[in-house]
Amino acid sequence: MKNTKFISIIGTLIVVAAVVATTYAFQEPANAPTDGDSSAGSLLNLMAGNGFASTEDSLHAIRQKINGITGPAHQWVGTSLQFRNSDGTWGASTDLKGPVGAKGSTGPQGPVGPQGIQGIPGTSGTSSWTDGTGKVTTAMKVGIGKTNPAYELDVAGTIHATYDLNIQRNAALGGYLLVGTNVQNPNPPAYPGDGHIKSYGPVEATAFQTTSDARLKKDVRTLDNSLEKILQLRGVSYKWKDASLKDNDAQIGVIAQEVEKVYPEVVETGKDGYKSVEYGNLIAPLIEAVKTQQAEIESLKVEINNLKVVCK
Repeated sequence: MKNTKFISIIGTLIVVAAVVATTYAFQEPANAPTDGDSSAGSLLNLMAGNGFASTEDSLHAIRQKINGITGPAHQWVGTSLQFRNSDGTWGASTDLKGPVGAKGSTGPQGPVGPQGIQGIPGTSGTSSWTDGTGKVTTAMKVGIGKTNPAYELDVAGTIHATYDLNIQRNAALGGYLLVGTNVQNPNPPAYPGDGHIKSYGPVEATAFQTTSDARLKKDVRTLDNSLEKILQLRGVSYKWKDASLKDNDAQIGVIAQEVEKVYPEVVETGKDGYKSVEYGNLIAPLIEAVKTQQAEIESLKVEINNLKVVCK
């Protein structure tokens, strides 16, 4: 009986050896796993070192070999292999796929791909500096050359206009232009009226022209008593109390309050109460005064000539 069991065991070992030989069918290389080393990694490394290009090729070869032999029933679960036990149960699964190796270094960057198609245009944005028509508009104070503008447009420098410089009328303040040092004061002592140009220094031009077309006038009358009225005016010399209005040299002119009593038409009172004189308009009474005076001179000449005749 003992001999029979021994022979049975020997037969079984021979069958197992035949299965292993049929499954792998290659000589064991120098890097084959050692006794007791049954890890999946060692098995796959063994096959990869014997002509298999990759781990997947190795697993495929193992499947082919095992499926083609007779022996215990087996099944694959992913990359794991299970054999059926003699009692019908499945044994432990062995994952024949080795662990994931370390991540290799990053390869060189590939070529730049072609440019993509243009995207859909976005919606127009909004800005506090435009009104949507390309015009610059803002409710803020703008400083050019100044960090803290005191006015809606505060420029430290020269303003150049190729064409027109248009100053619109403001309902509260009117439309006016201030020129000179006192313009830094938001409430200058000589506040001009609507449509005025106020200068705190000399104004030079090749010509000053005043609109005087007959087609624009009505109720035209020759001035009366011009000589008498001119004689009531007083020419004076003076200096400005506020030297910033002009240099402190002596000036000549008239006194607005005195002129207003004779010719109120040439005197204007500003919104601040200060008065100004339209000197150019005094030319008209001066013309008539000279004419009256010349008529008197001519009359006196006649009388003198008559006296000379009588005296002879």
